[in-house]
Order: sequence, then C-alpha cells, then structure tokens
Amino acid sequence: MSRGTPEQVLKSIVDGINTGNLDALMTLYESEAAFAKQPGSLAHGLLGVRESLAAFIAMKGTLDLKVTRVLEASGLALVAGVWSSREPRQTAHR
Repeated sequence: MSRGTPEQVLKSIVDGINTGNLDALMTLYESEAAFAKQPGSLAHGLLGVRESLAAFIAMKGTLDLKVTRVLEASGLALVAGVWSSREPRQTAHR
C-alpha cells in the first residue's frame, strides 16, 4: 500500500492524530501492521493499531515530527525522527 513518500505518510499520521480523524488514519495501515505505542511495546493488527491511535487522539495534545532519516529498500521504509507533543491549551474558566 502506497500513500506517497514515507515522509508524506508520516505527515498524514501526525495530521490524523492532531485532528482526531481515526478513520482516515486507519486507511494508512495494512491488516498485519504493528504500531509502537511506547518504546519497547508494539500493538499488533488493525485492532491494536486502532486502540493505540485512539489513545494518542484522546490525549488531545499536538503531535509534531521532525524526520531525520529515511532508509528505503524493497518497498519498505524505516523512518527515524524526533517526535514531540504539546499539552492541550487550558482555557480559563470564568
């Protein structure tokens, strides 16, 4: 499944998380996908990926990614980058 360059796919993931569009995010994943929900822990399959992405969306922060390196071979890509997240803004209650 190709949705553009690895950088474009990751931009779509970041945009999907930041806008809360879980259905659009799920179109980016194959049925046997795995998702690194935290260092050293993978969620497997579409259900695991969906649950992990839903948890990111529920945080309601803003996710950013700076891609630092892309390695491609035989239709697969490994993307290294620096991820950051900002907490949602607190609104003053009157």
